[in-house]
Amino acid sequence: MPPKYIELQYCYVLHTRPYRDTSLLVDILSQSHGKLTLIARGARKTSKSSQNPRHLLQPFMPLSLSWTGKGTLKTLTTMEAAAPAIPLIGHHLYSAMYANELLVYLLQEGDPNEDIYVHYEKLLSMLSNTQYSIETALRQFEFALLAVLGYEIGFSHDAETQLPLKPSEYYYYVHEEGFVAANAHPEIRGMSFDGESLLGISVSNYERPNTLQAAKQIARMALKPYLRNRPLHSKELFLSH
Repeated sequence: MPPKYIELQYCYVLHTRPYRDTSLLVDILSQSHGKLTLIARGARKTSKSSQNPRHLLQPFMPLSLSWTGKGTLKTLTTMEAAAPAIPLIGHHLYSAMYANELLVYLLQEGDPNEDIYVHYEKLLSMLSNTQYSIETALRQFEFALLAVLGYEIGFSHDAETQLPLKPSEYYYYVHEEGFVAANAHPEIRGMSFDGESLLGISVSNYERPNTLQAAKQIARMALKPYLRNRPLHSKELFLSH
């Protein structure tokens, strides 16, 4: 059976790394085929030829890619810029790099999900616009990513009683379950969150500083088990700037 050929799919580069003498391994997010790893043969050769794809294999540039192959590693065959690179600098850039690391670590290879692609493009659009809050953009992306992966967090109801959360009450987060009333579980130790903040998160309303801070803490708690202590290099960039 001949190798399968996929032609001109919308994609973004998530990460690249050297492969053998002159090639690159390229982790991509494709609109229709999910996360894939492609071999870009000869991409590390020193060449001014327009046929050398290295100048296009950059994160945050919308691409149209074609590839072939039957196994886990596919071979990149053609590529085109689908649009200009998305302008990102400073903490906006580091935030987008953080999102790339999450996708590389958390997505299954070859699991198609167009919702992920839509959320990713929305995040990049928000980060490229200085009118949007970086923290709000990241929280919306993190919670959307968790939901698409099957780990959606319920922010509006008590996970134990299924009753609506009360703004004036406090709740503990229980991994992969949701929130339970703090006063009903004195045996639980840890950070509690006010119901008003949780209800704000449920409708993506982050205007209250307490809500945005709670969202950041909850996102970290929810993502930590799935990251399995793998280092996030983008956080080092945040800390160093």
